[in-house]
Amino acid sequence: MSLLTKSHLPTHSFIFCLNVLTVFLSSLNATQAQPLSKAKQAFQHGYYEQAIEHWQSVLATTPNTSHRLEAYQGIAAIYRHRGLYDKALHVLNTALPIARQDVSHHANLLNELTQLHLSQGKQQLKKARPTAEKALAIARSANNSLLLAKVLRQWGNLLSAEDDYEGALAAFTEALALASPLRSQGEMAEL
Repeated sequence: MSLLTKSHLPTHSFIFCLNVLTVFLSSLNATQAQPLSKAKQAFQHGYYEQAIEHWQSVLATTPNTSHRLEAYQGIAAIYRHRGLYDKALHVLNTALPIARQDVSHHANLLNELTQLHLSQGKQQLKKARPTAEKALAIARSANNSLLLAKVLRQWGNLLSAEDDYEGALAAFTEALALASPLRSQGEMAEL
């Protein structure tokens, strides 16, 4: 009987170690995600300095590419909101090469860049269009309704700025059709 117990001891030890490692990695991921959720919350309430601090903390502490790209996008959005267009552009230009391997983040960052160009008025429309077209192509290939709805909303904004109101209406209608089923899933806030 003791021989049977000894032969199973390495298996039990391995399983125990595996469980400990899983718990550790889960808590590490939750710890890394905490500044992201704090940043989003601060941003939504208009506490931009706090949001930037949390996103910069993410950039300084996590190797997680997805979290880093979310932080870059958030920081760029704040700079855009504040009219610091050169800073926003610098942040986006830093993040975009990193995002090329991640379809969703790539489309979201291009969408933010489109919004940045649109925020700067009519003189930036020529820069906004190719960025928006690229974001739309990526989003259509991603098979992600929320992402496509966000990009279509921005596409509609661009078309409206170009005085193409029929095209804008079509884009907004498509975005709304994609977003309506998401309402029950609680994802509408991300639009």
